Formats: sequence, C-alpha cells, structure tokens
Amino acid sequence: MKRVFTLKNEESDKFWAIETNNENLIVNFGKVKNTTMTLSNWNAWEQQHKQDPVAVRLGEGGSVSEKAFASAELWGKEAEKLIAKKIKAGFIEQDEFFISFFNEVRGLYNLNRPSKLSELLTELDKWDKPFVISYGSDHLLHSLEVIFTAQVKTAKVLSGVAAFMYHLPKLEGADEPAKNNLLSIYGVGLRCAAVCNDEKLDAFCRVHLPAKSDDPYIAAGLAYSAARWNRPDEVKENLKRAFFTYYGESESYEKLDFFKPYADIIEAYKKDAEKSG
Repeated sequence: MKRVFTLKNEESDKFWAIETNNENLIVNFGKVKNTTMTLSNWNAWEQQHKQDPVAVRLGEGGSVSEKAFASAELWGKEAEKLIAKKIKAGFIEQDEFFISFFNEVRGLYNLNRPSKLSELLTELDKWDKPFVISYGSDHLLHSLEVIFTAQVKTAKVLSGVAAFMYHLPKLEGADEPAKNNLLSIYGVGLRCAAVCNDEKLDAFCRVHLPAKSDDPYIAAGLAYSAARWNRPDEVKENLKRAFFTYYGESESYEKLDFFKPYADIIEAYKKDAEKSG
C-alpha cells in the first residue's frame, strides 16, 4: 500500500506519502519541487531533465520516518489517524500520477549500465492507481527493440522485460502516440515470450493486441508468437507485414529455431525486399 497527498497554496507546495512494508509504517514528506510524478505533463518532463540522470518521484526524496508495529491491524489504525489528520490540514490525495520512462530505460540493453526498470516495477507494485505516461514511451520502445535487433538476449534482461509487461495495464497514454507505443510494447512482449517459450506471457500480451496489424512491432510480435506455437497461416501474414520495415529487416529470423520451418518464406521476403529496395 502506498498513498500520496499534496498541499498546494500560495505558501506551500508539499507532499506527504504513507506506505507499508510488512509491519512497518513509513511516512515521507517534503516539497513537490524536483519530483517527476507531478500533476502536469510538462512538469514531469521538465523536472525529469533538471535532475538527469537520476530524478526522484513524487512521494520520494523527502524526510522519512519509519515505525514498527506488532501487527498489520495496529499500523492500519495508525495510518487511518495520520491520513485523517493530513486531510483535515488541507492535504488532498492524488488519484492520478504522471510518469516518465526516460531514466528507467536508459541502459536497459547495456549490461554494463543497469537500468532502473526493476526499481520502477517495485514502485508500481505498491500502487492500486494507474499512471499516465508523460514522457519516454518512445525511449522504452526503442530500448526494447534494441534488445532483439542487437541480439542482446540474456536471461536477466528478458526476465525484466517479461515482468514489465504485466505492469502495462497500470499505465495509460497521455496522448495518442503514447497509447500507440504501449500497444507496440505488447508486440515486443510477444517476442520476449516466444524467445523464452513463455505461453503465459504470450497469452497475456495477445489479449491486448489485434489479430493483425500494420505496426511493425506488433506484426513482428504476432509472427514470433505464431511461429513459436505453430500457427503457419498467421506466420505468413504477419511476417510479411513486419518484414518490409526497418525493424523487420534487421531481425535475424533465421537464427531462431522456431522460424526454421519458414526459411523458404523468409528467403522469399528477403529477395522481394532487395528488389523493391
């Protein structure tokens, strides 16, 4: 559980956050300034870059106090009292948060420079409320793409990508490009599922996607899924859509065992691409 409250008037711009960790009750309070999960899209982008390469989120970076309780019931009662006190003082609970992916995905595909994606997943697990993407969905999509096109296929990286896919329903696009990028990211999730032979992840991602798409990320993902789980007609249709793009052409389909039955199709698409190029 994590809840964040803010107080903004002519004199103040403060946040107060409360969360639980086992039997511990943690309170964090400070100024909203220099946080990235702020109340406007522009602030989220602007503050992210002022703090580059590391930025704090709303509800972090202030003064922290922690108190242990003998049971969840006891800290629950204490939390209710503290929250009631803050509401009486004029603090308002935040129902919507803006999030930037810029810092979280930097280094996602660089094993010598770990990304902060795992930290973001830990943070998202605490919240019951959705997040609105304010910046960086294109950075995340590009970083995920590089994992595949550069053949950076370590179990650690793909495990992190798989874990992230299950958090996507908590995210909402602030605009149409961000929404479209989220759908494309599900397409990358299908490729991750195919490489890892993860049927659960495959089913999860496919629920959020159309059966066919002209989007190269989605088409490539659908082709991966169909090839891995033996749906030949879908392989032909989606592979063709994915192949005649920058992303499709850079894929090394022939290096993946589950694409070997489709070697003739891949070779034919290659020749067609050379002629049209």
